Amino acid sequence: MAIPVLLTCVVLGTQISKNQYNDLLFEFFGERMEIRQDLDYVVKNFNGVMSINYMIDTEVENGIKSPQYQSTLNRFKGWALLQPEITNVDIISDRVKRLNQVLHDDDQEYYRIPESAPLLIDIFTFYEMTIPSGVDINYQVDRTYSSTRVTVYLKNITTEQVKRVHQSIAQWFSIHSQVALKVVPTGPDYMFSFITSRTVESMKIGTILAFLMISLTIAIALKSVRFGIISLIPNIIPLVITFGLWGVLVGEVGMAVASVSVIALGLIIDDTVHFISKYQYYRANDLSVDSALENTFKTVGVALLTTTLIIGAGFAVLSLSSFKPNAQTGLLTSLIVLLALVVTYVVTPFVIRITEIKPSNEHQDKAPHKRAA
Repeated sequence: MAIPVLLTCVVLGTQISKNQYNDLLFEFFGERMEIRQDLDYVVKNFNGVMSINYMIDTEVENGIKSPQYQSTLNRFKGWALLQPEITNVDIISDRVKRLNQVLHDDDQEYYRIPESAPLLIDIFTFYEMTIPSGVDINYQVDRTYSSTRVTVYLKNITTEQVKRVHQSIAQWFSIHSQVALKVVPTGPDYMFSFITSRTVESMKIGTILAFLMISLTIAIALKSVRFGIISLIPNIIPLVITFGLWGVLVGEVGMAVASVSVIALGLIIDDTVHFISKYQYYRANDLSVDSALENTFKTVGVALLTTTLIIGAGFAVLSLSSFKPNAQTGLLTSLIVLLALVVTYVVTPFVIRITEIKPSNEHQDKAPHKRAA
């Protein structure tokens, strides 16, 4: 059975690349949870709950009072509302157009950006004088009038889509801006879109280092480089099969999935250490390869099965959680732990056999009395 398991590992290993870095923040909660129902209502009936805030900076004092700056913002909003991921844009140019209309007897023709810089300055002065005491526009305009905040409201989209939206916006400003502008994105949704990819990349490096350190530790503890290398196989194969299968069935990796490998590695390494150390113990007592493997299964086989079933069942229960990261962590960890047992039972003995250096005349135990003991 070792060959089919190894072939499965190779085939599914080619599917790992299908996993994309994606998280849909507000789908972390199950549909039966009240917070999810409220979020769905807001997404359906309002602008939504996701957004990216931009600081559109001229880096010049009173720079936002130029007609070119306001015209650029106005044209940006027109373009942004045509994008399928964007629901609305909160922008200062809308207030400028409305105030320009008010100053011209509410004539609809003047609902536009003034072409005169002095008139634009008067509009800002008029606006500041007429707003109620304690209410200002500091939430959208900085003190020196060099930059404004533009809020782009998004549909309920994935982290990768958020990145693509930002790239499109940054590209638009670089091409169509009439003045030199510094466009700086911020906000929790924008920052969250990078957390998953950075977490996964960090976990990759951490997992590789963990494998190397574990292999080195086993080699030192058992005083055998061969067993140190062999220990990598039953630890890597369950992870490869699981993430390859996840790539075929789901194809999206979030923060929860990224952390599974580290959690599971601390559990599956126990199977490897117990099995290999016990096998080495029997070989040191002059038992043949077959007898050592047989005694290893008799002594630690049942213990590994029992602990694996208990741990796997515990994580399987966690997969019933309404919180998506917990459910994914429980499901994948349970699967990895169960696969680790299968690999330990099937692949590890196979690898030990083909790497074992034994005399050609070894047909029986050198010390049968020790096996009996």
